[in-house]
Amino acid sequence: MYSPKALAFLIATCAPFSSAFSLWRRADAVIPISPRTGDTIVTNSNFDILWTSNGDRNVTISLQQGEPQNLTLAHVITPSTPNNGSYSWRSREDSYLRGLFKTDRPSSGCNYTMEFRTNGETFYSSFFAILNDDDGGITANMSCTIGKPKPNTESSPAAAAAAGSRAGYSTGALVGGIIGAAIGMALLLGLLFFVALKKDWIVTGKESRRRVEQRGMAGETGQFLPKQEVHEPNAAHIGGEPVYQMP
Repeated sequence: MYSPKALAFLIATCAPFSSAFSLWRRADAVIPISPRTGDTIVTNSNFDILWTSNGDRNVTISLQQGEPQNLTLAHVITPSTPNNGSYSWRSREDSYLRGLFKTDRPSSGCNYTMEFRTNGETFYSSFFAILNDDDGGITANMSCTIGKPKPNTESSPAAAAAAGSRAGYSTGALVGGIIGAAIGMALLLGLLFFVALKKDWIVTGKESRRRVEQRGMAGETGQFLPKQEVHEPNAAHIGGEPVYQMP
């Protein structure tokens, strides 16, 4: 049976570990901000791509076109840029945005999304529009996509291992660290449980029975009366022992 003090002890013990596990799932490395729904990028102009950064690994930014479940790569904007929350997409530096070549320029549409790749994970902006004056622009019969594709935050083992190698540690070191942390946590819980038993915060069933028996022997739960000797009033005694005669 657990007393209120024991329950309070267990809650206080488990609370830090539950908090630690809640932090185990880290925030997304990239949270796209701009472009967003309603934005329009015009060819031969400049656009600032913005996101919230929660990581330190470089980001690959590309332009995707299509439906959420059927995207097609339209253009790689930058193969690698610091994960600092912003990238300036300049037409003078990118012939694709400038629309210089007819075979390599965006077509007008409202089904574009920015793809951010970092550390084996993929994140997407909301769908937005691109306007190219040279192809007639966005017409009424165009189908616009709303919302945004779901991120892919499940890194493949190869990608995770590669990311670990770039960071200067191996997958084996990661596994060893996790196992070591688990063993340390188990030892700490065992020590806390031992202290709780010593402090009488937790009493086992066996210990409860022992204490009841101990108190009973000490007279706390009632006196154990000695066995009374029974003497026959008319029986003869030899050497202190009664002698019974046959009738």
